[in-house]
Amino acid sequence: MQVLRLGARALPTNQVLTIDRFEYQAMNRSATRRLFSRVAAFILLMLVLQGCDTTSSDNAIVFNKVNIPEFRFEFPGDMLSEGQALELTTSVRVDLTDELDRLGGFTKDDVIGATVQSAQLFQGFPVTQKLGYLDQAIVKLVATSPARVTEVADVTNPDDLREVDMSLIANRDVSTYVKSSEFTAVLQITPGSTSGINPDESYTLAVLLTMRIEVEDI
Repeated sequence: MQVLRLGARALPTNQVLTIDRFEYQAMNRSATRRLFSRVAAFILLMLVLQGCDTTSSDNAIVFNKVNIPEFRFEFPGDMLSEGQALELTTSVRVDLTDELDRLGGFTKDDVIGATVQSAQLFQGFPVTQKLGYLDQAIVKLVATSPARVTEVADVTNPDDLREVDMSLIANRDVSTYVKSSEFTAVLQITPGSTSGINPDESYTLAVLLTMRIEVEDI
């Protein structure tokens, strides 16, 4: 039997070959698992992107319509005065950590840009009330860390309907809010007439936003 000498040790040639084969097989299995994991992650990302309104470039993926949870604002009718602006707050707080992860395993650190894509104002309650009593409504995003307030949409003299599209304020990057721990909204309303408002009634307005969010391609 031939013997290979390694330093002071001597092993049969067939034993050395057997060890090498097992090591090769183990390395091959490990590489296969890594490749499978990468392929699975890529396929998952492609499935997510196919289900979204997305565009892409060499260095970024853009999600054109990310739905933001509805902001609801409640107030009593006796708070309204003709021509007097009133700021309404909401208990809704938005943290987009889970949504970014759902979109393909992204984090807030991957966000490189964001803007409000659409804004709608709804009269929630009473169900018979319409929006014609408003002269103006302004939506502001609010974050506490870092402290920041930004007007993002407004509407002036809305049609006497239960829901209207709001105009977006141009060139307002909101990536700071997307990347913050959480953000909320303020709705500033100015009534034009309160003749149809019952001071003893409770009223609800709602704002629905979508965002365009750009993330660094992974």
